[in-house]
Amino acid sequence: MKSIISILILTLSGTFASAQSVFEVDLKNISTDQTVSLSDFKSSKGIAVVFMSAKCPYAKYYEQRLQKMIKDYRDKGITFLMVNANSSEPNDLMKSQAKTLNAKYLLDSSRQLASLLGAKKSPEVFLLKGDGTKYYMGAIDDNPQVATDVKVNYLKGAIDALLAGKSKPVNSGRPVGCMIK
Repeated sequence: MKSIISILILTLSGTFASAQSVFEVDLKNISTDQTVSLSDFKSSKGIAVVFMSAKCPYAKYYEQRLQKMIKDYRDKGITFLMVNANSSEPNDLMKSQAKTLNAKYLLDSSRQLASLLGAKKSPEVFLLKGDGTKYYMGAIDDNPQVATDVKVNYLKGAIDALLAGKSKPVNSGRPVGCMIK
C-alpha cells in the first residue's frame, strides 16, 4: 500500500513540475544560433508549439497550411514556434524549412521540451496559454495528406476558442506523423 501511495505522489509531483518548468527549457534558434526560451513569449495570447521534422513527409504536407495559420494569427497575438526534437536531422534542412514556414524554428536536441509536453510525433501541436499551461494538444487537422479534404481544423478551432476566452476547445485530434527520434 505504501508503495502505491509513493508512486502516486511521485507521478503527481512530476506532473506539476512539468507544468511549471516548460518556460525554463532553453532551445537553439536554427536561423540565428541564439538561445531561446518559451518564457520569451509569455506576453503572447497563446503559443502554438508545433513539433516538426525536416524529413518527415507528414510534416511537409502541413507546411502550406501552417504558413497560412502563422500569417492569419500573427497579428492576433498567437506565436508559432516550430520545434524539431529529431537530433539527427541536418541543420541545412531545418533552416530551409524555417525559411519556408517563416516562423521561429527551434532545436530541442535534448528532447527536454518534447518530454515535458509529451510530444511523440511530428507534426504534433501543443497550444499553450500565455502562462504556459496546455490548452490543446493533438493534430493540426483531420487530414494530413490532402488539405482540400480537411473537415475539421483542430488547431484553428483551438486557437479561435482560446482567443474567444473559452475554457477548452471542443474538438481534438490524434496526431498522425513520424515518431520523434
